[in-house]
Amino acid sequence: MAALLLVSDSVSKSVMQYEVMDWQRVRMIVANDGPEELFDRICQAEESDPDGRRWPSGKPQDDKRSRT
Repeated sequence: MAALLLVSDSVSKSVMQYEVMDWQRVRMIVANDGPEELFDRICQAEESDPDGRRWPSGKPQDDKRSRT
């Protein structure tokens, strides 16, 4: 089955630049747990590097939302 997933730059950076996960993992997370879970995982990775030493970025925590 073919699928198309439009993603934000922080999702693409997590795969292509920072190698936090691969595209197969992104697809599986979205399919099984939804996009909210994907963004939560990216936020967790960003929070583990608050000073941007491991993953330098001009826009740290790009897709961060309030966790309540």
